Amino acid sequence: FLQVDEVRDRAPYRSDTGQDLGYFLPVSVLSYGKAQGMLEAGEQGATKQWLVQFLVSALPDALKSHVLNKMRLRDSYIKSVYDYKISDLNVIAMLYALASSNPIRKVVDDLLQDIRDVYDATMFMPYCLRTGARNEYGVHVVSEESRVLQALQTRVTFVPQVHLQDDQSVSNLAPLYSRIIEPFTKYQTCFVYVTGLQHVHDRLLKWVAEYTKSVPWAYVYFEGVDTTWNLPENTDRIFFHSDVLNNDARTKVICSTNSHNHGISKDSVSKTLKDAGAVYVTDSGGRKKMASQVHKVHEAGARRWVCLCDPDSAKKLLDLETVKINNVDICFSSNLITYTSKCHPLNDAFVDKVRMEASSIKQEERTRHWTDWIRRAEDVWDMDWKLIHGSPGIGKTYKFDEEIIPALKTYPQVHTAIIDGSSDKLVKFSLLDILSDVPKPQSAAAASGERSAREGKRTVAQAAASGPAPESAQREPITLVVLDEYHMMPDAQKRQLINWYARMWRQYHGRVKLVMIANRIDINDRDLIESAIKDLEIEKYFREKQIRDEDTKEAIEKVVKLLVDDEEEGGPVITEEVREHSLEVSKKVKAILDANIL
Repeated sequence: FLQVDEVRDRAPYRSDTGQDLGYFLPVSVLSYGKAQGMLEAGEQGATKQWLVQFLVSALPDALKSHVLNKMRLRDSYIKSVYDYKISDLNVIAMLYALASSNPIRKVVDDLLQDIRDVYDATMFMPYCLRTGARNEYGVHVVSEESRVLQALQTRVTFVPQVHLQDDQSVSNLAPLYSRIIEPFTKYQTCFVYVTGLQHVHDRLLKWVAEYTKSVPWAYVYFEGVDTTWNLPENTDRIFFHSDVLNNDARTKVICSTNSHNHGISKDSVSKTLKDAGAVYVTDSGGRKKMASQVHKVHEAGARRWVCLCDPDSAKKLLDLETVKINNVDICFSSNLITYTSKCHPLNDAFVDKVRMEASSIKQEERTRHWTDWIRRAEDVWDMDWKLIHGSPGIGKTYKFDEEIIPALKTYPQVHTAIIDGSSDKLVKFSLLDILSDVPKPQSAAAASGERSAREGKRTVAQAAASGPAPESAQREPITLVVLDEYHMMPDAQKRQLINWYARMWRQYHGRVKLVMIANRIDINDRDLIESAIKDLEIEKYFREKQIRDEDTKEAIEKVVKLLVDDEEEGGPVITEEVREHSLEVSKKVKAILDANIL
């Protein structure tokens, strides 16, 4: 029996059949491609998930039966797709996409060959290509001049076009997302063609990509969007057609100044950089021709700009010491090395010098790495919260998914929950709704009772022989919440998360642990966390020091939270004792933030 998860599997409600709860299938379906016996456990899990996706799709029941019989009976089943006389190529495209996503290579080969015996492969290529590490994403980007839409329309009876207004404010992302994915269930189509957007918000792009991952026959085409400034982990989920200049063909150069009141506009930066970064060549006729240049300049903060260049122009800019704009020095850096004061030419000698200086730093002086505290699952008991940030692909999520969480599941007194902060579940449900489903820590008595029930009754002699309970049984019950993709959440949701954690920490006396995983953080993240941590540390400090006077408490709280700087009429009295207490709390808060933001 394969159970359907309505949210995860995008199971549609149909007026004629209602909502599918699950499917009964013969176990022989899971022996496909094996001479004897069943598929391995890992293959079985992936195949079961594929079967659910396949069965909730809009394919005709006859075709579903055909594929299941082919998987169950293998070579003894001789019917072909041709026997079904399918006239709607959208159905064939759906079958092609589903067949391509099957986790068993032999299944893929057999099903695709079955389709190719009837239909030319050019009917589907490159329109049904997918990208990603496992070819799981069906997001395509084409230029406005391309004829992809016309090509799709010659192959498929109906390709829904969704024209959107380019308003991608945070409050408008959910409605835009709903409009993009609605045609898949409304028209039972494989393709949706989106126009009208100049760029795609990273959160919207991630939601669409994740939708196509969970619906392997869904393809979303964006026409004429500029993905230059999208996050690289999002553009990795896009198939760029040949008429689109992929982002990798251009280089980002960061230019910055230390002057606070520089009075420099983006236009003046753009003009200066285009002049400084233009590379000219002379053709055979002696005419000067521009070969490379700075294409765009975006403002990235009060004292920082990012310019998009061809590689030659980027090298030319990076070789410059500085450029003066309005008598202000502008320095340059690459994506990988950011300069905070004086700019140095990015050459081999400078890079060698940086490496030499780094190698001479003593071990205890090196920047802490997030793996320093989470070497084993048991380290979770020694923490309250952590914010881990680092580049995509360094193993942050993998460490928890594949090592920490499985190890913690061996402890009966531990509950775990993994939440994706960029999931499109946040379109249908609020973050607080999702957090409310997180299992709460067990009481010590309940955990002890469960352990006793499992172990059964032991005689006195057995208890004496086995000795004291193992360390794992003595640990207190906890709940670990891992929130992935923290950087993709808007500030309002981050604030909800931090405030929820603070409430849980108080209610369960620190037995709720929170790990936030991000590819990058900004200054707002520290401020958001600091506000909640101050409240918790002030409460703990009052208990430790046994401070009970309400006026003193109010004064300390106001000073720590920077609500007052000195005595004010009608306000709390700020004594030297209050200042000393406030300074001690502030030092603790800073130490906690420094130790837990890794």
